[in-house]
Amino acid sequence: MVHLVKKKIKKNNYLYLEHRKWENNKSVRDFSIYLGSETKLIENPKRLRLFQKDKFNVDIIDFGLPATLTRIVEKLDLIEIINQATNKREQGSSVGEYIALAAVNRCVEPSSKSQLRNGFNSSYLKTLKSIYPVHENYLDAMAYVNHFKYIDQNVIEDIELKLVHKLQQQFGVKMDHLSYDPTNFFTYINPKADAQHLPRHGKSKEGRNTLNLVALSLFCTSNEGIPIMHQTYPGNIQDATHFKTEFPRFLNRLLKLGIATSSVVLVFDKGNISVEAFKMIDNSQLTWISSVRPSSHKDLHQLIEQDFVFHTLPNEKQVGTAELIREMHGKDRRLIVCYNAKQQRWNANNLRTKVELKVQAVDRYFEKRLNHKKWRSKKAVLSKIEKLLGKQYLQYIDFQVSGSHAKLNYVIIIKSDDLGSKLETLGKSYLMTNDFTTPAAEIIWKYRQQFTVERAFSYLKGPEQIRVRPMYHYVDSSIRGHMFTCVLALLLLMLLEREVRQFDNNLSLPTIIQLLKQIKVARINFSTQEPGLEKIANMTKEARTLYQNLNLQHLFEKDFKDSNDED
Repeated sequence: MVHLVKKKIKKNNYLYLEHRKWENNKSVRDFSIYLGSETKLIENPKRLRLFQKDKFNVDIIDFGLPATLTRIVEKLDLIEIINQATNKREQGSSVGEYIALAAVNRCVEPSSKSQLRNGFNSSYLKTLKSIYPVHENYLDAMAYVNHFKYIDQNVIEDIELKLVHKLQQQFGVKMDHLSYDPTNFFTYINPKADAQHLPRHGKSKEGRNTLNLVALSLFCTSNEGIPIMHQTYPGNIQDATHFKTEFPRFLNRLLKLGIATSSVVLVFDKGNISVEAFKMIDNSQLTWISSVRPSSHKDLHQLIEQDFVFHTLPNEKQVGTAELIREMHGKDRRLIVCYNAKQQRWNANNLRTKVELKVQAVDRYFEKRLNHKKWRSKKAVLSKIEKLLGKQYLQYIDFQVSGSHAKLNYVIIIKSDDLGSKLETLGKSYLMTNDFTTPAAEIIWKYRQQFTVERAFSYLKGPEQIRVRPMYHYVDSSIRGHMFTCVLALLLLMLLEREVRQFDNNLSLPTIIQLLKQIKVARINFSTQEPGLEKIANMTKEARTLYQNLNLQHLFEKDFKDSNDED
């Protein structure tokens, strides 16, 4: 007969099912099954589930990343903010619910709009009926796209303004140091030639000039890369032209936020510079830092290492600086020449290697071709050598072709003096600013924080995180809505990284995402009428540390009522 046995271990009572049998005139234990702590079984009798093999099945539910992002969505009040800004009548799911769900989906498992339902059903999001009350029958591509018509540019600006207020008040995000940068995305969209649409032919930053482009500009906080303002615009508009229209909009945004321009430092790169833009910048009382084209200051190329004062940046890297006051764009500006000795050596070795490889390429090409067929002509050989070397390297390489028809020889010489002079100019970059008091090293460090915007673009373009492409939209409202959803996804990921860095500053965002994806819930479904049983699945030590630091156990116990997590 099976008996219930109570064992007291360290003042706690634990229950076991035990069966005993007689052997050699003695009662011996046949088997023992641990049932759990007596206290916990009393608190939750449903923790006791005895089942037989083949009478249950197990579902694996994505939990860690969707749960963390949903908590950020709630803290941002994202759904309500979107609903307040849009004008949809109360019918079915709201615009905020669809857009928030799609933004989380792009963070968890970027997929096409037709796969949105599958991602929803296989994750923790389906259990959150109070947050995402989306009926799966309506969670299809058509329903999703139809909600983009409620999101025009004015609505987006209203939403962004309210989100920034929330970022300041709820998250303590500072707006004193901002970075700006534009980029574009190649698409396979082919709108009608006579129509003015967002996808347009322009200069692709990824070298895909034969395809239509959609452009995106971002204003982000420099230290954390949190997007605060964006604009989707036609891909044929040049960066400097777009900046002239974005800068007044940016100033108006600061005014609405109650932020004085004199308290903001804006960082942007040389591609956005124009005379008209600087007229607006100079009238704004904004502190700014911009890079400068080296070609506009060729007289400074000859500065050598001894001409620089060296400083140590916060990342412990050495940088040399030389300062001048020069008139640029109609006013005296502070010009800072930055010298990186390590970068100079790397660039010098790289250029020297490329020059040598060009010479070797010519030798390989003519090894068996010279004086055969068309390469018997001196004019043809001269033209081919020039083409193989390339215009960029002809300034460092000299060549001659001598001899008569079909008896030609050539000589290639690297011009050591010219190449040496060029190598000495490498490792330098140029910054200008209207800040004449901040130390040069601090100006350089502030400018280098612009990498957070470039990193944001890598997340948007990369295959792992948000993945803007492929962009299966053909109407401008849908393209704009899609880009807006992707920027919201970027916002969620940056806030996630910010939260993790409060207790671990060594984890990169890709690593954080990888660890959170390990945190899954195993749901055991019984063949009987009894409700299922949920348990956190096994994970690595690093993932468990993140699980504890983010207090995900609280979310698990709150949303999975019949939890059977570890004792």
